[in-house]
Amino acid sequence: MFRSWSCGRFFTGKHSVFNSGPGFRLPNGNSARFIFASDDGTISGWNGGGTAIKKVDDSPDASYLGLAIASDGTNTFLYAANFAEGEISVYDTAWQEVSKPFTDPNLPSDYSPFNIQNVGGKLYVMYAKVGPGGDEIHHEGFGVVDIYNPDGSFVKRFVTFGQLNAPWGVAKPPAGFWGDGSNAQDVILIGNFGDGHINAFNSDGDFLGQLRAHGNPIVIEGLWGIAFPTSANTAFMIDPNFLYFAAGPDDETHGLFGYIKKSTE
Repeated sequence: MFRSWSCGRFFTGKHSVFNSGPGFRLPNGNSARFIFASDDGTISGWNGGGTAIKKVDDSPDASYLGLAIASDGTNTFLYAANFAEGEISVYDTAWQEVSKPFTDPNLPSDYSPFNIQNVGGKLYVMYAKVGPGGDEIHHEGFGVVDIYNPDGSFVKRFVTFGQLNAPWGVAKPPAGFWGDGSNAQDVILIGNFGDGHINAFNSDGDFLGQLRAHGNPIVIEGLWGIAFPTSANTAFMIDPNFLYFAAGPDDETHGLFGYIKKSTE
């Protein structure tokens, strides 16, 4: 099922989310189009020209490693995976912090939110195991993925341990990703920052396999985000059936942005 894939490379590639709505305004009165989080506990917005404007500063206590935007009823919120403080921090469209539970009653005490992503209106939270120095531990079987509603209520545990290794990226493939459509089942892909593998699970969280090339699991060193675009743009090689990724190889001293597509071999 996950055998023949090929990879391409573009240019450089960390924690950001695109805002298409009217909220999250900047001092010039315009909405931030891109919102960036940093592991120093700050969140900034940018809407073209100049530099990003810092709107949230929770340093030195917080460490934001992932962002998502979702709607809870008629209201839109920004969700940040706060790894250092072990919580999901939530902000309204005026950049004011609000309280939402995001509690898994059975989460191991040494796990913390590593990333959060909106997948089909549900919020997937990837948890990594925290080491003695406060960083995530890279080891097979160290990872948890939960699903929450945008109001912060717990839906279910999606994946526990297994092939997870400091999981960060998540994406739901379109039917065209599989080429002939024969594998167009309800699949969720979860990328491991720890070992660079991309794992496939069905909607019940059962492990299906790993994306492979030439018979071996694909390994993308320092793998961060994975995503499928919502529309095509042939001028920029944007194909909705390509899985795009961002990574920080060589201990995040470099950046990489590329894609994975069904191989024609």
